[in-house]
Amino acid sequence: MAGSSDLVSELQMSLNAKHRRYRRRYLKSKVVLITGASSGFGRLTAEAVAKKGHVVYGSMRQTATRNASVVEQMAAFSRENQVDLRALELYASGFSSSP
Repeated sequence: MAGSSDLVSELQMSLNAKHRRYRRRYLKSKVVLITGASSGFGRLTAEAVAKKGHVVYGSMRQTATRNASVVEQMAAFSRENQVDLRALELYASGFSSSP
């Protein structure tokens, strides 16, 4: 009987560890939108924030043409680092910076 209680105790510890990882990953994470994520500081910031455990949408223009390779690179980065970094096409036409 002692062996079964040890097994139950071990399973409980394992489930508790998984629960802590789940809470750390999903309940404490934020959803972050980073503009200009196709290159430079935007790209570096998107990767760094994703590595901290947040869900990151890295926005850029022309995801199907000019930045298609960047979209693939972001997907590969997500898989390799087990993070949630997603490319997002965002083009703000019709907006003006002047009042």
